[in-house]
Amino acid sequence: MRGRGGFRGRRAVRLLLAVGAAMVGTGGCGRPVLTLEDGVAVDDWRQVELTAHVEHQLFGLLRTSVSNVPVRFFSGDNQLGEARTDEDGSATIRCDVGELGDSGFSASAAVFGASLNGRGRLFEMNDERVALIVDVDHTIARTDYRALLFSPLDGKSQPIPGSREVLWKLAEHFNIVYLTGRPRVMQAKTRAWLAENDYPPGPLVVAPAIRKAADNGKFKLQVLSHLRTKWPNLLIGVGDRPSDARAYGANEMLALVIAPHEIEEIGTHALLMPDWKAVNTFFEANHDALTDPTTVRELVAGRRPVLFTMTPYSAVADSD
Repeated sequence: MRGRGGFRGRRAVRLLLAVGAAMVGTGGCGRPVLTLEDGVAVDDWRQVELTAHVEHQLFGLLRTSVSNVPVRFFSGDNQLGEARTDEDGSATIRCDVGELGDSGFSASAAVFGASLNGRGRLFEMNDERVALIVDVDHTIARTDYRALLFSPLDGKSQPIPGSREVLWKLAEHFNIVYLTGRPRVMQAKTRAWLAENDYPPGPLVVAPAIRKAADNGKFKLQVLSHLRTKWPNLLIGVGDRPSDARAYGANEMLALVIAPHEIEEIGTHALLMPDWKAVNTFFEANHDALTDPTTVRELVAGRRPVLFTMTPYSAVADSD
């Protein structure tokens, strides 16, 4: 895998696509799978959106969508609703927040003679708080791509120093959301890595397919536009690449780019940070401004003076 940051490895993606296509052409093998997105209940909103995906697992990271499959959603033994999957294999219902119990929700479907069941996670989002969205690969995780791609569990990728501790501090005042270009087939593995490494809870947003993961910047640009319509206070993004900064800036968000060495082309709307220690200093110095949604919007729009940023740039001590 080449480069740093984001879900990378275009050569690996092309190889997986080619091998998968060859297997499909010769009959291949596979199984149906049911995957549930994280549900998010926003304060003072009576409706919550629940989404499930039905796909056919072909080979490795390759999946194809399965349409016209009835999916039933439950909270305990109470059926919340039913929807059929569309051409992208997605089924979505909206239900009253009061119908959901503390245990989250589940879904079931029958396809290709198999009974599929899955349990979803439910998060609460305070609509008076600023929401902070955080990239995964090389922003909080020093990713070992071999373990990520080929091991049942990713036990080799290590947390980037300071990321866990700073995010726990920020979680006291911000809604935390995780965003990655990793495809949906890696959703469970990514959730497990976040939990095992004790990162603060928060919804995880992944790319729908390996083809989307291959164009990480375009995927994030599009998905952030959609998320901003659902969560208007999604106003700050943290990443490690110029493409992250462009995706955040295009969606009227303040962009923080963490890089142990100075990089170019992050844009005037983005702030460059050498490490998570610097991120912590930045948020502490600007706490009142960054915790107020109205003020953050004014900062992004240029109607407020430039925030206190950092002392002169210096590379992180334990760079790779």
